[in-house]
Amino acid sequence: MSRLRSFTLFELLLAIALLSALVFVLLPASQRVMDSSASAAERSEQLSRLALLSDLIDRSMLTLLAVDESGRPGFELGQSSIRLTSCGVSLAQKSEYPDIQTIEIRHRSDEVSVRESGGPWLVLLDGVSRIEFLLYEGDAWRGHVSGETSYPQALTVSIWFGDDDPEGDGQIAQEIGMGAPEDEIEPDWRRVFAAFDPAGEQLDEATQ
Repeated sequence: MSRLRSFTLFELLLAIALLSALVFVLLPASQRVMDSSASAAERSEQLSRLALLSDLIDRSMLTLLAVDESGRPGFELGQSSIRLTSCGVSLAQKSEYPDIQTIEIRHRSDEVSVRESGGPWLVLLDGVSRIEFLLYEGDAWRGHVSGETSYPQALTVSIWFGDDDPEGDGQIAQEIGMGAPEDEIEPDWRRVFAAFDPAGEQLDEATQ
């Protein structure tokens, strides 16, 4: 009659020790994989929101108006905000001028918000430490422009994120194929938007 062999106490302790070692080895690697996946998802979401912001500004600049329905300048530029009045169709707008819409963009705290035609402010980007708007009016790039001087030819938008790119190496800009400018503090994202030129002049010098 055969006798069943059981585990000794030493063998049981050895098995527990091996399992514990495997857990301590695999757990940090699993955590790194999870963190990397979350970071990639966050960066993808950030890039899609930057693409949305770029599309909003691009469409507004291509149909930019010199004045709005109230006779105010069609564009107004502040230190960290901008208002663009353009010709188009907005589902959110309810007025006697349905073909005129206004896009406002502002930076407060660490958020970039957008609103259309006086509607509610919607947060588009967070974690933004700085945003810069500059308009080109034919002779130089300027900020704090009220639109009363001349019609803008181009707009440049630069964005710096807080903790997403602490070394300022322009990683996000490189990912979307725009490259980083040679500034002392390089923005994470920058794009130049050309306005429709009613005189038909070339804007090559402004966008370079």
